Amino acid sequence: MTLYGVRRFRAAFTADPRHPNTSKGNVDQQPRVRAQHRYATLQSARCHPQRGSFLAALVFGAASISPVSNAPAKIAHVLTAITRAVSPALAQCELTFVERQPVDLAKAQQQHTAYERLLAKLGIHVHSMAAEPELPDSMFVEDPAIVLDELAVILPLGTKSRQPEAESLAKALAPFRKLAYIAAPTAIEGGDVLRIDRTLYVGQTTRTNAEGVRQLAAILGPHNYRVVPVPVTGCLHLKSAVTYLGGNTLLANRLWFDNAPFANFQWIEVDPTEPHAANALAIADTVIFPASFPKTRARIEAAGFLVTPLDISELQKAESGLTCSSLIFTT
Repeated sequence: MTLYGVRRFRAAFTADPRHPNTSKGNVDQQPRVRAQHRYATLQSARCHPQRGSFLAALVFGAASISPVSNAPAKIAHVLTAITRAVSPALAQCELTFVERQPVDLAKAQQQHTAYERLLAKLGIHVHSMAAEPELPDSMFVEDPAIVLDELAVILPLGTKSRQPEAESLAKALAPFRKLAYIAAPTAIEGGDVLRIDRTLYVGQTTRTNAEGVRQLAAILGPHNYRVVPVPVTGCLHLKSAVTYLGGNTLLANRLWFDNAPFANFQWIEVDPTEPHAANALAIADTVIFPASFPKTRARIEAAGFLVTPLDISELQKAESGLTCSSLIFTT
Protein backbone atom coordinates (compact mmCIF):
# COMPACT_ATOMS: atom_id res chain seq x y z
CA MET A 1 0.00 0.00 0.00
CA THR A 2 1.47 3.34 -1.05
CA LEU A 3 0.51 6.76 0.23
CA TYR A 4 2.36 9.64 -1.39
CA GLY A 5 3.59 12.41 0.89
CA VAL A 6 3.32 10.41 4.09
CA ARG A 7 6.28 9.40 6.18
CA ARG A 8 5.78 6.69 8.76
CA PHE A 9 7.25 7.01 12.24
CA ARG A 10 6.66 3.80 14.09
CA ALA A 11 8.68 4.72 17.15
CA ALA A 12 7.22 8.18 17.60
CA PHE A 13 4.25 7.05 19.73
CA THR A 14 4.41 4.88 22.83
CA ALA A 15 1.63 3.45 24.93
CA ASP A 16 0.39 6.24 27.17
CA PRO A 17 -1.56 5.38 30.34
CA ARG A 18 -3.27 8.79 30.12
CA HIS A 19 -5.08 7.59 26.98
CA PRO A 20 -7.08 4.42 27.69
CA ASN A 21 -7.45 3.66 23.99
CA THR A 22 -3.81 2.53 23.83
CA SER A 23 -2.38 -0.72 25.07
CA LYS A 24 0.95 -1.59 26.61
CA GLY A 25 1.67 -3.83 23.70
CA ASN A 26 3.07 -3.16 20.25
CA VAL A 27 1.78 0.33 19.37
CA ASP A 28 2.56 -0.28 15.69
CA GLN A 29 0.19 -3.23 15.44
CA GLN A 30 -2.51 -2.22 17.94
CA PRO A 31 -3.86 0.81 15.99
CA ARG A 32 -4.33 -1.37 12.91
CA VAL A 33 -6.71 -3.69 14.70
CA ARG A 34 -8.57 -0.95 16.52
CA ALA A 35 -8.78 1.35 13.51
CA GLN A 36 -10.68 -1.28 11.54
CA HIS A 37 -13.41 -1.21 14.15
CA ARG A 38 -13.17 2.57 14.32
CA TYR A 39 -14.01 3.19 10.70
CA ALA A 40 -17.12 1.02 10.66
CA THR A 41 -18.40 2.82 13.70
CA LEU A 42 -17.37 6.27 12.58
CA GLN A 43 -19.59 6.04 9.55
CA SER A 44 -22.76 4.06 8.91
CA ALA A 45 -21.79 0.90 10.76
CA ARG A 46 -22.16 2.82 13.98
CA CYS A 47 -25.86 3.00 13.18
CA HIS A 48 -26.08 -0.52 11.72
CA PRO A 49 -24.04 -3.08 13.66
CA GLN A 50 -25.00 -5.76 11.17
CA ARG A 51 -22.57 -4.18 8.76
CA GLY A 52 -19.62 -5.24 10.89
CA SER A 53 -18.47 -7.67 8.22
CA PHE A 54 -17.29 -4.59 6.34
CA LEU A 55 -14.36 -4.46 8.75
CA ALA A 56 -12.72 -7.33 6.94
CA ALA A 57 -12.11 -5.02 3.99
CA LEU A 58 -10.11 -2.46 5.98
CA VAL A 59 -6.32 -2.49 6.19
CA PHE A 60 -4.55 0.10 8.32
CA GLY A 61 -0.88 0.69 8.94
CA ALA A 62 0.88 2.80 11.54
CA ALA A 63 -0.05 6.41 10.85
CA SER A 64 1.93 9.60 10.74
CA ILE A 65 1.45 13.30 10.25
CA SER A 66 2.69 14.67 6.96
CA PRO A 67 2.39 17.66 4.67
CA VAL A 68 -0.40 17.42 2.12
CA SER A 69 0.65 16.52 -1.40
CA ASN A 70 -1.48 17.25 -4.45
CA ALA A 71 -0.04 14.20 -6.20
CA PRO A 72 -2.57 11.44 -6.98
CA ALA A 73 -3.13 9.30 -3.92
CA LYS A 74 -2.73 5.54 -4.24
CA ILE A 75 -4.54 4.30 -1.17
CA ALA A 76 -6.76 1.32 -0.40
CA HIS A 77 -9.28 1.52 2.43
CA VAL A 78 -7.39 3.90 4.69
CA LEU A 79 -8.94 6.23 7.24
CA THR A 80 -7.51 9.67 6.49
CA ALA A 81 -7.66 13.02 8.25
CA ILE A 82 -6.84 16.38 6.72
CA THR A 83 -5.79 19.04 9.23
CA ARG A 84 -4.13 22.43 8.94
CA ALA A 85 -1.52 23.99 11.23
CA VAL A 86 -2.56 26.82 13.53
CA SER A 87 -2.37 30.23 11.87
CA PRO A 88 0.01 32.70 13.54
CA ALA A 89 -2.92 35.14 13.29
CA LEU A 90 -5.22 32.95 15.43
CA ALA A 91 -5.74 35.74 17.96
CA GLN A 92 -7.62 37.70 15.25
CA CYS A 93 -10.10 34.87 14.59
CA GLU A 94 -13.84 35.39 14.17
CA LEU A 95 -15.77 35.14 17.46
CA THR A 96 -19.55 35.06 17.87
CA PHE A 97 -20.56 33.48 21.17
CA VAL A 98 -17.43 33.75 23.34
CA GLU A 99 -15.52 36.74 24.70
CA ARG A 100 -12.15 37.51 23.14
CA GLN A 101 -9.19 36.58 25.35
CA PRO A 102 -5.43 36.71 24.84
CA VAL A 103 -4.22 33.61 22.98
CA ASP A 104 -0.89 31.92 23.73
CA LEU A 105 0.05 30.94 20.18
CA ALA A 106 2.78 28.48 21.15
CA LYS A 107 0.38 26.67 23.52
CA ALA A 108 -2.34 26.61 20.86
CA GLN A 109 0.11 25.08 18.39
CA GLN A 110 1.18 22.46 20.92
CA GLN A 111 -2.42 21.51 21.64
CA HIS A 112 -3.23 21.18 17.94
CA THR A 113 -0.17 18.98 17.42
CA ALA A 114 -1.31 16.79 20.31
CA TYR A 115 -4.70 16.50 18.60
CA GLU A 116 -3.08 15.39 15.34
CA ARG A 117 -0.89 12.86 17.14
CA LEU A 118 -3.88 11.40 18.96
CA LEU A 119 -5.66 10.89 15.65
CA ALA A 120 -2.54 9.18 14.32
CA LYS A 121 -2.33 6.99 17.42
CA LEU A 122 -5.89 5.89 16.73
CA GLY A 123 -4.76 4.51 13.35
CA ILE A 124 -5.62 7.46 11.11
CA HIS A 125 -3.29 8.78 8.40
CA VAL A 126 -3.05 12.50 9.15
CA HIS A 127 -2.23 14.98 6.37
CA SER A 128 -1.29 18.32 7.92
CA MET A 129 -1.56 21.34 5.64
CA ALA A 130 0.72 24.32 6.13
CA ALA A 131 -0.47 27.25 8.23
CA GLU A 132 -2.14 30.20 6.50
CA PRO A 133 -0.67 33.36 8.07
CA GLU A 134 -3.35 35.62 6.58
CA LEU A 135 -6.32 33.41 7.55
CA PRO A 136 -6.78 33.32 11.33
CA ASP A 137 -9.53 30.63 11.37
CA SER A 138 -7.99 28.37 8.74
CA MET A 139 -7.12 25.52 11.14
CA PHE A 140 -10.87 24.81 11.30
CA VAL A 141 -10.87 22.70 8.14
CA GLU A 142 -14.26 21.15 8.83
CA ASP A 143 -16.08 24.35 7.87
CA PRO A 144 -15.16 24.81 4.17
CA ALA A 145 -16.00 21.24 3.08
CA ILE A 146 -18.11 18.14 3.64
CA VAL A 147 -16.51 14.84 2.68
CA LEU A 148 -18.74 11.84 1.93
CA ASP A 149 -17.97 8.46 0.39
CA GLU A 150 -19.01 9.56 -3.09
CA LEU A 151 -17.78 13.17 -3.24
CA ALA A 152 -16.62 16.24 -1.35
CA VAL A 153 -18.74 19.39 -1.32
CA ILE A 154 -16.88 22.71 -1.13
CA LEU A 155 -18.81 25.31 0.82
CA PRO A 156 -19.13 29.12 0.70
CA LEU A 157 -18.40 30.14 4.28
CA GLY A 158 -20.70 32.42 6.21
CA THR A 159 -18.09 35.07 7.01
CA LYS A 160 -16.26 36.97 4.28
CA SER A 161 -12.90 36.82 6.07
CA ARG A 162 -12.95 33.01 5.97
CA GLN A 163 -14.04 32.46 2.37
CA PRO A 164 -10.46 32.21 0.95
CA GLU A 165 -9.88 29.09 3.08
CA ALA A 166 -11.86 26.91 0.68
CA GLU A 167 -9.51 27.13 -2.31
CA SER A 168 -6.49 25.40 -0.78
CA LEU A 169 -8.66 22.85 0.98
CA ALA A 170 -10.32 21.94 -2.31
CA LYS A 171 -6.88 21.31 -3.80
CA ALA A 172 -6.00 19.05 -0.88
CA LEU A 173 -9.22 17.05 -1.31
CA ALA A 174 -9.05 16.74 -5.09
CA PRO A 175 -6.76 13.66 -5.10
CA PHE A 176 -9.26 11.84 -2.90
CA ARG A 177 -12.73 12.87 -4.06
CA LYS A 178 -14.74 14.26 -6.93
CA LEU A 179 -15.58 17.84 -5.98
CA ALA A 180 -18.93 19.59 -6.04
CA TYR A 181 -19.49 23.24 -5.15
CA ILE A 182 -22.31 25.14 -3.49
CA ALA A 183 -22.65 28.45 -5.28
CA ALA A 184 -22.14 31.80 -3.57
CA PRO A 185 -23.54 34.13 -2.37
CA THR A 186 -25.39 31.61 -0.21
CA ALA A 187 -23.74 30.44 3.03
CA ILE A 188 -23.16 27.06 4.63
CA GLU A 189 -20.44 25.75 6.96
CA GLY A 190 -19.40 22.20 7.75
CA GLY A 191 -19.65 22.81 11.48
CA ASP A 192 -23.41 22.94 10.93
CA VAL A 193 -23.51 19.50 9.29
CA LEU A 194 -23.98 16.45 11.50
CA ARG A 195 -23.88 13.24 9.48
CA ILE A 196 -25.44 10.10 10.92
CA ASP A 197 -25.41 7.26 8.38
CA ARG A 198 -27.06 8.66 5.23
CA THR A 199 -28.82 11.57 6.91
CA LEU A 200 -27.21 15.00 7.18
CA TYR A 201 -28.70 17.23 9.84
CA VAL A 202 -27.87 20.82 8.90
CA GLY A 203 -28.06 23.66 11.39
CA GLN A 204 -29.68 26.92 10.35
CA THR A 205 -27.44 29.44 12.07
CA THR A 206 -25.74 32.78 11.52
CA ARG A 207 -23.25 30.86 9.33
CA THR A 208 -25.65 28.62 7.35
CA ASN A 209 -28.84 29.78 5.63
CA ALA A 210 -31.83 28.09 4.02
CA GLU A 211 -30.47 28.44 0.49
CA GLY A 212 -27.27 26.69 1.52
CA VAL A 213 -29.31 23.82 2.91
CA ARG A 214 -31.39 23.68 -0.29
CA GLN A 215 -28.35 23.53 -2.55
CA LEU A 216 -26.73 20.83 -0.41
CA ALA A 217 -29.88 18.72 -0.64
CA ALA A 218 -29.94 19.12 -4.43
CA ILE A 219 -26.32 17.96 -4.73
CA LEU A 220 -26.67 15.00 -2.39
CA GLY A 221 -30.13 13.79 -3.40
CA PRO A 222 -28.85 11.75 -6.38
CA HIS A 223 -26.48 9.97 -3.97
CA ASN A 224 -29.37 8.93 -1.70
CA TYR A 225 -28.57 11.22 1.21
CA ARG A 226 -31.32 12.90 3.19
CA VAL A 227 -30.78 16.52 4.31
CA VAL A 228 -32.72 17.71 7.36
CA PRO A 229 -32.65 21.39 8.43
CA VAL A 230 -32.33 22.07 12.17
CA PRO A 231 -32.96 25.54 13.65
CA VAL A 232 -30.16 26.52 16.05
CA THR A 233 -29.95 29.31 18.63
CA GLY A 234 -27.43 30.13 21.31
CA CYS A 235 -24.25 28.76 19.68
CA LEU A 236 -22.05 29.06 16.61
CA HIS A 237 -22.81 25.78 14.82
CA LEU A 238 -25.13 22.81 15.16
CA LYS A 239 -22.20 20.67 16.28
CA SER A 240 -21.48 23.17 19.03
CA ALA A 241 -24.77 21.92 20.48
CA VAL A 242 -24.96 18.25 19.49
CA THR A 243 -22.63 15.47 18.31
CA TYR A 244 -23.11 11.77 17.69
CA LEU A 245 -21.31 9.29 19.95
CA GLY A 246 -22.49 6.05 18.33
CA GLY A 247 -24.99 3.51 19.62
CA ASN A 248 -27.90 5.78 18.61
CA THR A 249 -26.74 8.24 21.28
CA LEU A 250 -26.35 12.02 21.02
CA LEU A 251 -24.36 14.29 23.34
CA ALA A 252 -26.21 17.58 23.47
CA ASN A 253 -27.08 20.89 24.98
CA ARG A 254 -30.74 20.61 24.05
CA LEU A 255 -31.50 24.23 24.91
CA TRP A 256 -29.63 25.45 21.82
CA PHE A 257 -31.40 23.70 18.94
CA ASP A 258 -34.70 22.19 17.81
CA ASN A 259 -34.76 18.65 19.19
CA ALA A 260 -37.69 17.44 17.05
CA PRO A 261 -35.62 16.04 14.13
CA PHE A 262 -33.78 13.77 16.61
CA ALA A 263 -36.81 12.17 18.21
CA ASN A 264 -35.58 8.59 17.76
CA PHE A 265 -32.22 9.05 19.49
CA GLN A 266 -31.07 8.56 23.05
CA TRP A 267 -29.53 11.55 24.79
CA ILE A 268 -26.65 12.39 27.09
CA GLU A 269 -27.23 15.91 28.39
CA VAL A 270 -24.24 18.13 29.05
CA ASP A 271 -23.83 19.19 32.65
CA PRO A 272 -25.69 22.49 33.16
CA THR A 273 -22.48 24.13 34.41
CA GLU A 274 -20.71 23.14 31.14
CA PRO A 275 -23.02 24.40 28.38
CA HIS A 276 -20.30 24.28 25.69
CA ALA A 277 -19.49 20.60 26.32
CA ALA A 278 -21.58 19.04 23.52
CA ASN A 279 -18.82 18.79 20.92
CA ALA A 280 -17.03 15.44 21.01
CA LEU A 281 -15.19 13.48 18.33
CA ALA A 282 -16.22 9.81 18.31
CA ILE A 283 -13.83 7.38 16.65
CA ALA A 284 -15.61 4.06 17.17
CA ASP A 285 -15.00 2.91 20.74
CA THR A 286 -13.11 6.08 21.67
CA VAL A 287 -14.71 9.45 22.38
CA ILE A 288 -12.17 12.27 22.23
CA PHE A 289 -13.42 14.94 24.59
CA PRO A 290 -12.19 18.31 25.92
CA ALA A 291 -10.42 17.94 29.25
CA SER A 292 -12.03 21.19 30.41
CA PHE A 293 -15.46 19.58 30.91
CA PRO A 294 -15.00 16.90 33.62
CA LYS A 295 -18.63 16.80 34.75
CA THR A 296 -19.95 16.07 31.27
CA ARG A 297 -17.12 13.58 30.75
CA ALA A 298 -18.39 11.69 33.80
CA ARG A 299 -21.86 11.53 32.25
CA ILE A 300 -20.47 10.11 28.99
CA GLU A 301 -18.45 7.49 30.87
CA ALA A 302 -21.47 6.58 33.00
CA ALA A 303 -23.32 5.78 29.77
CA GLY A 304 -20.63 3.20 28.92
CA PHE A 305 -18.42 5.15 26.50
CA LEU A 306 -14.62 5.14 26.63
CA VAL A 307 -13.43 8.75 26.85
CA THR A 308 -9.97 10.06 25.98
CA PRO A 309 -9.62 13.62 27.33
CA LEU A 310 -7.60 16.16 25.39
CA ASP A 311 -6.54 19.64 26.49
CA ILE A 312 -7.72 22.20 23.92
CA SER A 313 -8.15 25.06 26.39
CA GLU A 314 -6.16 27.57 24.33
CA LEU A 315 -7.96 26.62 21.12
CA GLN A 316 -11.32 27.01 22.86
CA LYS A 317 -10.55 30.73 23.11
CA ALA A 318 -10.98 30.70 19.31
CA GLU A 319 -14.44 29.09 19.69
CA SER A 320 -12.96 25.71 18.78
CA GLY A 321 -14.41 22.28 19.33
CA LEU A 322 -12.87 18.91 18.50
CA THR A 323 -14.70 18.06 15.29
CA CYS A 324 -13.83 21.34 13.56
CA SER A 325 -10.06 20.76 13.37
CA SER A 326 -10.11 17.80 10.98
CA LEU A 327 -11.86 16.27 7.98
CA ILE A 328 -11.92 12.47 8.48
CA PHE A 329 -12.87 10.11 5.65
CA THR A 330 -11.93 6.83 3.97
CA THR A 331 -9.75 6.59 0.90
